[in-house]
Amino acid sequence: THIEKTSNPVIYSFGVGADISFDLDMIKRFNATVYGFDPTIEQANVNKMLKNEPKNVSDKYLFQKVGAGVCDSTIDFYRRPSGGSLVSTS
Repeated sequence: THIEKTSNPVIYSFGVGADISFDLDMIKRFNATVYGFDPTIEQANVNKMLKNEPKNVSDKYLFQKVGAGVCDSTIDFYRRPSGGSLVSTS
């Protein structure tokens, strides 16, 4: 798929976790507005990931601590025990 740089796309990114580099690249490359969603991380973590980005990039990344699923309800998440390099929640 080809995205024109002038089209100002909107991207919805689910399950962003501890790495928003793809999302930030979409902002930088295509001037996209990115809505990031993840129920397992805090806004403070996202703010840390954005702190070294220019304002014109960080302003186009909008985060919500919610997830997407097949039903409208609240569910519990369980984090993998620490010790590995992978971050996973299920």
